[in-house]
Amino acid sequence: MLVKQLGQDWSYWSSSLAKLIMCVDQNLGRLIILSCNSGISCHSLWTLSFCGTRQFHVVNTDKNWVDAQKYCRENFTDLATIESQEEMNIVKAALKGMTGDFWIGLKEIPGQVPRVSSCVSWMWSDGSIFSYTSWSSGQPDNNAGDNCVTAKSDFGFSWNDLRCYWTKNFVCYKGE
Repeated sequence: MLVKQLGQDWSYWSSSLAKLIMCVDQNLGRLIILSCNSGISCHSLWTLSFCGTRQFHVVNTDKNWVDAQKYCRENFTDLATIESQEEMNIVKAALKGMTGDFWIGLKEIPGQVPRVSSCVSWMWSDGSIFSYTSWSSGQPDNNAGDNCVTAKSDFGFSWNDLRCYWTKNFVCYKGE
């Protein structure tokens, strides 16, 4: 594939480029590569987690949480797992300029009784340990049936728990 690195000539994609890339963006119908050091945010076709191997993909198709998870597992790795502020910043950059709620891979562990916010446990779709949080103010509120989590544009893409059967766009990841 022919790509253009910001400020450089067109070149063919190579695996050596992957080590330097934060994201691939589309500009006037062409793919451009933005490096980790460019200081420019992008509305990415894909991003790499702190120049590592996790790529986040925004899917602009409304699906409920279970169908979004299935789609991500069939086409990528899973729904987005966000384990640090660095990864959250990359997801926010990928969602920049978009509006609405976007499913991520966080879901309430079933069978929690009583339904009290401090007693509810959460898990990532891919089985990763849940430790980093980016909840919106007052969230999770654990209204009856709010078992899945979105990144909500109205709150700077911080997290909000919602009913899993609602249809939303979503964020997948590919990689480790």
